[in-house]
Amino acid sequence: MIVSFDFDDTIMVKEKEHSKRMCPWTKNQIKKEQDAGNKVIIVTSRYGPEPAFGNDNEDVFQAAKELNVDDVYFTQGEKKVETLLDLGVKKHYDNDQSELDAIESHPKSKIKAIKHVAGEKKEPGIKILIRKLILQELEAYQRKARKGYVKKRNRYLKTGPQKTGGAPYTKAPRPTRSKSAPPGFGGAEE
Repeated sequence: MIVSFDFDDTIMVKEKEHSKRMCPWTKNQIKKEQDAGNKVIIVTSRYGPEPAFGNDNEDVFQAAKELNVDDVYFTQGEKKVETLLDLGVKKHYDNDQSELDAIESHPKSKIKAIKHVAGEKKEPGIKILIRKLILQELEAYQRKARKGYVKKRNRYLKTGPQKTGGAPYTKAPRPTRSKSAPPGFGGAEE
C-alpha cells in the first residue's frame, strides 16, 4: 500500500521566522507505516523540484532522506488529488482542509484522507504532567471535603450556637444556602 504525507505543516513544524523542525508525531507515524510494509512518499503542492520563487526545496529532500521516504512528488501548486490517484495512494496525511475535502469529494477517490497539523499532537511535557497530578490531588481532597458536608451543615444549623437574646425562632431555618443581600445592602457599595 502506498501512503503519502504532505510536507509543509505536516512533516515540518515552523517554529520561528526561518526555523523549522520535524514533527515527532509525524516522524513516528511514517516509521509505523514503513514498519507495516507500506511504501511512504511525500506529495507537496510546492513548485519543484528545480528552484522556483526563491525556494530550492532542499529541506524537502533532506527530510525525505532522513525519514527514508521512497520518493518526493511536487504538484506545482495544483490540488494533490489527481497526483495521488495517478500514484495509487491509499492513505494521505495533510494539514490543508481544502486538500482533504478535494480528496473526499472526488468521484474516483477511495483514498483515506487524514488531517494532521504538525505540532498538534505533542507529547506532554513535564510541567503538564505535574499540573495534571496536582489537579488530581486537589480533586481527591475536594471530594473528601465534600463528603458528608450537607449532613454536617444540617446538624450544625439545628444544634449550633443558640440565640441568646430576643424571641426564639418560630420555625426552623431552611438547610439550604441563603440568598444574596438585596441591592444596596452589599459590602461593595458605600
